Amino acid sequence: MKPSVVARIQMKPEAADGRHSAFTEGYSPHFVVSDHAEWLGVRAIQCPGPVAPGDEAEVVFALMYYPEVDYSELRVGATFEVMEGPRAVARGLVLKIQGGDPI
Repeated sequence: MKPSVVARIQMKPEAADGRHSAFTEGYSPHFVVSDHAEWLGVRAIQCPGPVAPGDEAEVVFALMYYPEVDYSELRVGATFEVMEGPRAVARGLVLKIQGGDPI
């Protein structure tokens, strides 16, 4: 089983260059941890419901490419940008690491 992170994310409103629609499980953006350059592929595996532009929510994300990719930057307390291509659509904070092997 791959590890996952529980994160609090704050989606940008659509008017501030955020997403145009809500997301649910299966959403697969990249996280870029503050002060690091690597893009980390993740997939939403548990949402409280559709997460719309402007919403704040706690979401569980699977670390898609673990262990081939080093996700150690995603530790409790780390802040990150949620990226869709070149566009940052949200900011987040890692609340908890769970499941699988330790990262």
